[in-house]
Amino acid sequence: MSRHVSVQLAPELLEWAELILVMDGSQARRVGHRLAAPRRATLVEVLGDFDPAPIGKRLIPDPFGREPEFFDEVYARLEACCGTLRRAFRPA
Repeated sequence: MSRHVSVQLAPELLEWAELILVMDGSQARRVGHRLAAPRRATLVEVLGDFDPAPIGKRLIPDPFGREPEFFDEVYARLEACCGTLRRAFRPA
């Protein structure tokens, strides 16, 4: 992760991406408004929707500045959601 750097969502990235994962519904709407209508419906997904456990919210909260236990909870949820995605894209 030491080489990870966040970047602004530029038009070139939107054209290049096959899937954009966001952390909440408001992010999905904001990103979706930047996409052409045909791509909007299939390109942007809320990562929390892939949680295999029953969930109360789609939102995955930002753990920045919170206690380590909260960070661990968020990380576990991200890991579970990403596991669902890996299985969905794994060849049959």
